[in-house]
Amino acid sequence: MVKPAHKSIKVKIDLKELEESNVISSEIAKSIQDYYHQKEGSSPNKLGLVFGILGALLVGLGVILIIAHNWDDLSRHMKTFLAFIPLTLGQVALGYSLFRKKESKTWPEASACFLIFAIGACISLVSQIYNIEGNLGSFLLTWSLLVLPIVYIARSSIASLLYIILITYYLLESDYGSYKKQFNLVYWLLFLAIVPHIFFLFKKRIETNFINFHSFLIPISLSIGVGALVGEFPQLLSIAFIALFSCFYGLGYIYKTPQQGHLSNGFILFGSMATMVLLLMSSFKDYWTIMKNVMWGTKVFQTETFYFALSFFVLALMIYFYYFKNKGKNWKVDLQPIMPVFIFFTAIVIIGQFFPHIAQILINLLILCIGVWTIRQGSSMNHLGILNYGLILISILVTCRFFDTDMSFVLRGLIFVGLGLGFFAANYWMIKKRKENG
Repeated sequence: MVKPAHKSIKVKIDLKELEESNVISSEIAKSIQDYYHQKEGSSPNKLGLVFGILGALLVGLGVILIIAHNWDDLSRHMKTFLAFIPLTLGQVALGYSLFRKKESKTWPEASACFLIFAIGACISLVSQIYNIEGNLGSFLLTWSLLVLPIVYIARSSIASLLYIILITYYLLESDYGSYKKQFNLVYWLLFLAIVPHIFFLFKKRIETNFINFHSFLIPISLSIGVGALVGEFPQLLSIAFIALFSCFYGLGYIYKTPQQGHLSNGFILFGSMATMVLLLMSSFKDYWTIMKNVMWGTKVFQTETFYFALSFFVLALMIYFYYFKNKGKNWKVDLQPIMPVFIFFTAIVIIGQFFPHIAQILINLLILCIGVWTIRQGSSMNHLGILNYGLILISILVTCRFFDTDMSFVLRGLIFVGLGLGFFAANYWMIKKRKENG
């Protein structure tokens, strides 16, 4: 295996040999060389980046501990002066990284990380020194607003991750923490402010862990945001959730690179798992009993939940239209079993308002179809993970039916034995097929 430091040298030697042998033209050789040069230049030193961020965190914590040790013996003016020292150092470090270390990936990330924590420390210290009244929610909001410019100035991925964590924490404190659970316009405006950075980050399609972290953190944050929309119509909330999960799932496939696995793609993993959890919850009879008791009316069109459900539904349609349009004639091959679920689920929710028993049957059939489709897909792709995922879905569905149906223990035992034998037979057949194909 060629070491990264000598990769460009080997590429030059191979290209020169191919060019002299008239295998490729000089233009093609130059294009290939430029591609590898650009790829190496855009790949950050991951180890140096990690140690740089950890170093910035440790230095910041060390400064705070040193100041805290002698805090009670200091005057108010000295306390104020010391409170702004980390903030000043962070700004100087970020300015140095932007003007003198433009090619470095470690300096902007590490300095931005240090500055963000310095801002939080400065706000809390000044509030404590001058006894400024406030609560945790206002503190997190102020901190988030001051962090937002750093994201765009430094073009820092660690800054955007910390920003998303801050606004999510703010939402939990302001809505969930106070048990109000009302529409929080501030959170959604704060999230929309970071969307351009996220868009350009994923558009680059750079293979970094920061991309993977964003793909997990964004779905979690937005799901918490939609969870705050608990109102009078749980039907709309369930449609909003299923459409949102479908948006995640579709975005995961749009921005998925050939080298990226499903487990490292948070959009696909979270979208798939969350969709199946919601479907399994709705497969119980009590779920549709609750839905039936909440009657619809003209008031439903005046709620924030309705507009969120409608927006996410339309957005999911647009995402999949874009995805399948780029696939061309091969869209049937790339169609995944989770993709059309939000359309079927919405139709079933509407049916459930009039015929709850039929809706429950349809949901169970939908989950069964997804499981069978996934098993078939895993078999055709020769992928044990996908095959077992489909088997697990069917097993969970059968297990859930034990809780709301009257079955003898003998019958339940026989069904579980059959499922176990099915797992063994499917995996044995797949492994045998792999060995026969070499």
